[in-house]
Amino acid sequence: MTIYDELVARGLVAQVTSEDEVKNLINNGKATFYIGYDCTADSLTAGHFVTLTLMKRLQQAGNKPIALIGGGTTTIGDPSGRTDMRKMLSREDINHNAQCFKHQMERFIDFGDGPGQAMMLNNADWLLNLNYIDLLREVGSLLEQLAVLAQQKGDAVRKDDLLALDEVLKQEQAMTLNLRGLELRRLKLVGQLGLENVPLAGLEDHCPPELAPRARSVSETLRESYTAYRSCADMARTLLELNLHQLEKVITAAGVDPAVAAAGYEPPGVEPPKKMKTDFRA
Repeated sequence: MTIYDELVARGLVAQVTSEDEVKNLINNGKATFYIGYDCTADSLTAGHFVTLTLMKRLQQAGNKPIALIGGGTTTIGDPSGRTDMRKMLSREDINHNAQCFKHQMERFIDFGDGPGQAMMLNNADWLLNLNYIDLLREVGSLLEQLAVLAQQKGDAVRKDDLLALDEVLKQEQAMTLNLRGLELRRLKLVGQLGLENVPLAGLEDHCPPELAPRARSVSETLRESYTAYRSCADMARTLLELNLHQLEKVITAAGVDPAVAAAGYEPPGVEPPKKMKTDFRA
């Protein structure tokens, strides 16, 4: 029986794609695989022993294990929606637990730099550089600028200042594109940090204790900025719609079909201007 067949027989393979390729890699000791561990305590449990045994068997067959310590994901608490949220830990506690995990794993797994030796990685090395709170601050700042533009747009509509309105609309379009770019970054960060089910109001509950006050402040500011922006944008849209309605009334009173006016209206009896011919020889 091959090592892959043994895994299947023991019920350790729940789902697989490209099975023939995976089977060939595992059976020939050419697979690199990882198993993740969130370090919420300073000791592994009996439940971890199942995955450690699997890791050991695959390593004995020549495959290369990666023990992935969740030093970064552990900092966000448990975003799964359970009512019993796991205890929030400081980064010092998490680093201590990660070291304890490694010390215990070394009793079972052969760590080193060789072809079949295991590696230990900590996702804190890249996830903690993804500053979600600073990104939210950028979004809030941009919303504040859009609120100011919405006010300027309303002022331009009141004054019938088409030049000012055109300039504001150009700036608004540019900032809206920036906002879309920030939203794409935010969605990527949310997925990487495992915060898909965490509302803005609950962000501080999923941060390390030392970051909770900062997260709460940024969340409150962002909600206030969004509320102000929506209020100003709704006001500007209402004024613009009122002006367009008044303009439609004037056009209708003049006996012109608004649809025709929108397409380009020329009063009867008025000849269109002739094309200008310029002599460049002078």
